[in-house]
Amino acid sequence: DLFFINILQRKESVLVKENKKDGVNYRCYKIKATFQAPFDLTQFPSDCQNLPVYIAHRDKNSTHIMLTVDSKHMDDAPINEINPQEWWFIEKKISSVLYRYTSTFGDPDYRIGAHYKSRIYFSTIKSVIIIKRKLFPYMFNLFLPLAIILTISMLITEIPVDQYGMRVGASMTALLSILLYYLAQK
Repeated sequence: DLFFINILQRKESVLVKENKKDGVNYRCYKIKATFQAPFDLTQFPSDCQNLPVYIAHRDKNSTHIMLTVDSKHMDDAPINEINPQEWWFIEKKISSVLYRYTSTFGDPDYRIGAHYKSRIYFSTIKSVIIIKRKLFPYMFNLFLPLAIILTISMLITEIPVDQYGMRVGASMTALLSILLYYLAQK
């Protein structure tokens, strides 16, 4: 059976078409699911993310089953609905690759190492959707309030030096406002 390597939750699975004639067997599924992938947030809030989906067979290697991409019948249209809606669709890539695991999975037929003539590869389909975060909402939700608080804290320098208590109170209020603002964002 085929499985998704990085699936979190399968919501719907529908067999669309099946053909078993002339020695070539194929099945076409429509699957709706939630997948997991690590995000690289080092460039936040102007980051791009790769959302991969990996499909493979549980126990049949490439000599038994070959997964291929039907690019002739694929839709190249951009994805219009991405949730949450703070992302722009950039592009999608799909490829069929052979992958070699470093384990024999307990099967002596799966040979590993340089001493064997044949190495066992597994057929895998890799689909990647590339998305970019929308920067505009962060301007109003993150940067603008912070800029207002920092501007107010810069105005503390205009308070006369002899009014020490007022300067300290205003400084502490500005620092606590920034701290509470960041805590409220999490």
